[in-house]
Amino acid sequence: MDQDGSYLFDEDFEFVYPFHLGRSIVKQKGRWGVVSDTGFVIPPIYHDVENYYASTDDMQDAGEQAGFYIVTKVDYKPILRDINFRELKIDFDRVVSKDEDLLLVEKNGRSFLLNEELDLLDEDAVKTTFIGNGMYFQKEEKEHFVFDLNGNLKCSTSDYRPYKMIFDNYVLCKRKGKYYVFSIEGDSVCQSKSKKFQLTAETAFISDGKKYHILLKDGTVITSKKNLELLADNEGKFYGTVESGKVKIYNTTGSKLFTVKTTSTPYLVNGRLIYKSDQWMVLNLSNGQEESLEEELSDVEVFDQFYHLITFKNKKQKLYNNQWEEIKLNKRYRIKYWEEGSLLLQSQGNYLLYANGELVELPTTWEIIGPSHFGKIIAKENNREFFINQKGELLFGKTFEKCSEFNGDAAAVKSYYGWTLINEKGDYLHFPCFGEIMNATENTFIELQRVTYGIFDQNGNQLLAPIYQKIEWVDKDLISCLLDGQIVYFHFSDLLQNRKSKSLQF
Repeated sequence: MDQDGSYLFDEDFEFVYPFHLGRSIVKQKGRWGVVSDTGFVIPPIYHDVENYYASTDDMQDAGEQAGFYIVTKVDYKPILRDINFRELKIDFDRVVSKDEDLLLVEKNGRSFLLNEELDLLDEDAVKTTFIGNGMYFQKEEKEHFVFDLNGNLKCSTSDYRPYKMIFDNYVLCKRKGKYYVFSIEGDSVCQSKSKKFQLTAETAFISDGKKYHILLKDGTVITSKKNLELLADNEGKFYGTVESGKVKIYNTTGSKLFTVKTTSTPYLVNGRLIYKSDQWMVLNLSNGQEESLEEELSDVEVFDQFYHLITFKNKKQKLYNNQWEEIKLNKRYRIKYWEEGSLLLQSQGNYLLYANGELVELPTTWEIIGPSHFGKIIAKENNREFFINQKGELLFGKTFEKCSEFNGDAAAVKSYYGWTLINEKGDYLHFPCFGEIMNATENTFIELQRVTYGIFDQNGNQLLAPIYQKIEWVDKDLISCLLDGQIVYFHFSDLLQNRKSKSLQF
């Protein structure tokens, strides 16, 4: 209360320190914070807050006297923040799972579903699972219910467990190891108890060993009662059937385009049919033109619609782009697909990047450890991680202890002091003092704070970042700090002179 006996706060405190320079350390519900005569300066969320009174010669010369507070971070409490480290006021214990547009968190054993704007969709969920395309399902007793990202109920699939969304209008379900397909309205599309399933951009193929169904994106279902082998083009514009050495090619309206005979396993890749008659042939399904392959084919590996690799029986390999143009390789490399339009090649520990029609050989001391996102690839050398571009050039001119992939406009990196975020220019967005940072939705991150100490003045200005395991005053101007087993000393007068002008945002 103030001097006339009026209450300053309508709050209950478990412990209150005497006011000093307009501030008091208080304990509320087992946690510590700092209040002024108008309210909280530091919220009561910390394990401990220690008040250090300081009156150095420098401060006396400046006509100052102040109290300084050592606070601790919350012990491994996950906090959701945006790329500017503004805390998003969502209380949760852990992240259960995430989808491209949805985030599922748990609090006290209950699930809370958030959309990409972090709006709460359903606070009463008990068990939620994502199935893609912004859809999720919940189970009540034996019945499954499918919802869209706005929380609208779309359909019920009874005791069939939703497994995956097909296009935007169909739900692939599983029961006892077999597949079933329902429309988003809950109507059964495929009645067969399917054992095999394959999905491309335009078509879904379902087979039960006796007949097959081809579900087109417009909802058309093509069914055959024959037990045929299916070929699915990765572009989704064509499909084929194989029976007794005869290959039939159809477009996605079900019209038959070509019939050829083959004496070996055929492949349907990037709008081409690769098959063997007297020799291996490549049939362009768009215009019907054929060309021959001079050598015996052993295998075809598809990286997606952009690249595929042909291996011949003499172990020679040829790499083609989606226009069927050969990419010349000097050696035999193991090929990994990393990002649209770029490839990583590896041979006996040596790496090459192929992007924009160019091959770039990387230093032999580099190890590629992370996928490329937004044209940035994570590499490693001498236990330090860093980002390179598709030309193999070092980005930002700096290395880190750990890197994670870019999530929108920022990436989480770890330095000696802890985790923080960097922007697309490589600039730190915050002092690296966090225990761990994980991607949530785009441009949103989950931070796990650790119990560490820092020093703030009564206005919340940071004097020492909260990264130390212990802080002690040796004398009035000397501070000892414990950091990862090492003792570091600071002169308090130096900290005062170098204090940050911008207050921390709590």
